[in-house]
Amino acid sequence: MSNRTTNIVRFQCGTFEYLYDDYASLEVTGRVPHDPVIEARLVAVSGRSLIQEKARDDFRLRSFCPS
Repeated sequence: MSNRTTNIVRFQCGTFEYLYDDYASLEVTGRVPHDPVIEARLVAVSGRSLIQEKARDDFRLRSFCPS
């Protein structure tokens, strides 16, 4: 339950499903007035992680973390 207008978007990425309240699109289209306090938000995520089929490229991480 929410006391504001919602625009729930459901999308899949890999093995995960995301529910996202895309409030910003309602503001852009003029269905609701702009409110600097209300933001778009992630509502829920559901899914299962899988073992990666290819090896991870650890070389890119070597320079990321300071010694």
